[in-house]
Amino acid sequence: MARETAADGTVLYTAEEILAGNLRMIRRRRYADRRYTVHDPLGGHDDPTEPTEDLQQEHVAARMRDLGHNWVQQTVSEVEHGRRRVNVIELVSLTLVLGASIGDMLDPIVRRLAADSKARVVLDRKDLAALVCGHTRRATVEWGGEALAELVGVEFREVER
Repeated sequence: MARETAADGTVLYTAEEILAGNLRMIRRRRYADRRYTVHDPLGGHDDPTEPTEDLQQEHVAARMRDLGHNWVQQTVSEVEHGRRRVNVIELVSLTLVLGASIGDMLDPIVRRLAADSKARVVLDRKDLAALVCGHTRRATVEWGGEALAELVGVEFREVER
């Protein structure tokens, strides 16, 4: 499958790709200063100077389980690699687990986000902020076609106060 690009040639990312990259980045930043002791079955232990990827992911999974989600280390890995989607309740829980906001989790940073599978709606940081919390900007969406089920266009505007 070819990567979607905007009319100006900018590479577009899906919401899943943005979330995957941000989850990985935020998780690593949150746990970068922690050391873990891994006990082996023979009674010895390894005390790595850097946290291992699996243990960091297991820490996130354990917290997600405490919040009622059936997550294991592999679940975190699958989300981070874009092989598993996150539902809304899981997204809210991840913000609690990582001490992040929904905006942090979905922030495209310097990338642009394709909001639909055909890349007709391209979002930047300000547009995403308007969708997450529309206090200063709002989206105006126009629908047309049969039964008003076809996207005509999306325009973001500043909110008048």
